[in-house]
Amino acid sequence: MKSLIGFSALCVLLIAVFIWYSDALRFPAAPASVASEAAAQPITATQHSTAIEPAPVRAATSEAPVPIRAATSEAPVPIRAATVRERWPGDARATEKPLPDGRGSDRTLPHGRGSDRTPPPQREAPTHWASDSSPQKHIATLRRARAELKHDPYNETALNDALSAAAALGNAKVSNELLAHRASIHPEDTAAQFDYAASSLALRRWHDAVAPLRLVVARQPDFAQAWFDLALAEQQLRRLDDALRSWNRAVALLPDSGEAWANRGEVLLDLREYSATVESLRRALRLEPSIAVRHNLALALWKLGRTDEALGELRQVLADHPRHIATLNRLGEWSLIRYQQNPVGARAALDDAVKYWRHSLKLDAGQTDVKAQLAAAVRKQAG
Repeated sequence: MKSLIGFSALCVLLIAVFIWYSDALRFPAAPASVASEAAAQPITATQHSTAIEPAPVRAATSEAPVPIRAATSEAPVPIRAATVRERWPGDARATEKPLPDGRGSDRTLPHGRGSDRTPPPQREAPTHWASDSSPQKHIATLRRARAELKHDPYNETALNDALSAAAALGNAKVSNELLAHRASIHPEDTAAQFDYAASSLALRRWHDAVAPLRLVVARQPDFAQAWFDLALAEQQLRRLDDALRSWNRAVALLPDSGEAWANRGEVLLDLREYSATVESLRRALRLEPSIAVRHNLALALWKLGRTDEALGELRQVLADHPRHIATLNRLGEWSLIRYQQNPVGARAALDDAVKYWRHSLKLDAGQTDVKAQLAAAVRKQAG
């Protein structure tokens, strides 16, 4: 019995020791002030959390729908197409297919300031991260502003909000509609007319750009960029006489613009005023050399019967750009024509044609028409 009582006492003692030891191991609760401080601390890189901070929103790269570079049709050596531009001429432009004017059968080289240069860097499109709500905000702003304009077409605040939202969204067509509205409610505002015309040119709406640009130059006859854009629009519409008058004014105001002199030369070439073309294009070459301008100059010289000078211009292009296929092909064509005009005295011209076409086919073997021309020339050599 005594042993049983002693064992029970020992068990009670052990239980008491165990309870005391467990309490000693517990961490004390942090005071409220400490807990709030800890909650305010940022999560470090080594900690884990299910809440992820939203990624930063990139700044939009879209720009206002104002100064837009004008465009023209593909002339002698095809003319430029519209792109976004500064207020003054000077940027490269894309090319486009020729309009059917019946006078472009011997025009083969795509034209543009960048035809023999590295193209300008492309503008980065706006990037919206998953957490970026700005597109939705701009869309909502645009809808609200357009609704307000329906009730009050002269609401300048709503119009400005709509233009800003359309520009931020990169919606050029909506911007153009809004700029047209601004031009219509402010017919005396030269800046509004110019901005609408510039936006229309960017969308290749040449006809829409002409009337506001004529209004601008009538009010500001020394506004060089307006004359430049008007000439380009008229040239694109094949209104060559009007375009030439506008280019004459543009080069008078911008005598150091190689682009203006080049476009003027293209119009003159279309009008078959070859001597004047040579003068204008030589001026353009001195200011801003390019393959397209030299090709147009060669064509004008060829039309004037100055074939040696014409071939010399093309050979100069080839010396600077030995892999330029369009130049090789034209040299082959013109060399063959010289041979055909004088089969006995110009035998070397036939050999030149074969040489140029072979070189061209080495660079691009898929030219079926050049293959046919080469085969015919080789047969003439053998005969």
